[in-house]
Amino acid sequence: MSDELPSPLSQLPEKAGELAQQASTATREAIATARDRAGTAIATAREKTNDAMHVARDRATEAYGVARDQTQKALHTAKDKTNQALTQSGNYVKENPIPTLLGALAVGIVVGVLISRKEEERTFRQRFAEDPVNAARGAVFAALAPIAEKLHDQYDTARSGAQHAVNRINTRQNRRAVDDIFSQARRTASHLKFW
Repeated sequence: MSDELPSPLSQLPEKAGELAQQASTATREAIATARDRAGTAIATAREKTNDAMHVARDRATEAYGVARDQTQKALHTAKDKTNQALTQSGNYVKENPIPTLLGALAVGIVVGVLISRKEEERTFRQRFAEDPVNAARGAVFAALAPIAEKLHDQYDTARSGAQHAVNRINTRQNRRAVDDIFSQARRTASHLKFW
């Protein structure tokens, strides 16, 4: 009897196979749907990125053009104002030469005072004539210094020797003079006899 009547357990493998088939189909469909959606999202993102890049490039080009135009206008304005200032200052100088000269003189004096506080610039003569001569003189003096020192020492020795000789001569002459005076005094005393 059990063979004739289908039991719910005997249908279980069949039902499991159908469910597995349905799950597999659903999974394939879900994967295909996800793939389509991802492809669509990537394409949309790519389009939006390209659009944003084109918009940014256009805005940057426009900003560059505006900046260039403004810079050229500012440069042109500055050039015009400079020309106007030069014309006005030229007219002022022509109309008022004495105050202009006095002002220039004052500025010259101030600049001269400021410059004079700095180290003087060396002249051509100082740089190319006096400096080399002074350097050569220093080198010669440095080379001759030992010789000069020896000469000075020998001079001192000769001078002290001469002084010593003069002193000896003076001493001998004085002794001789004293001896002469004594000998004359003895002769005179020998002629004079008081006792």
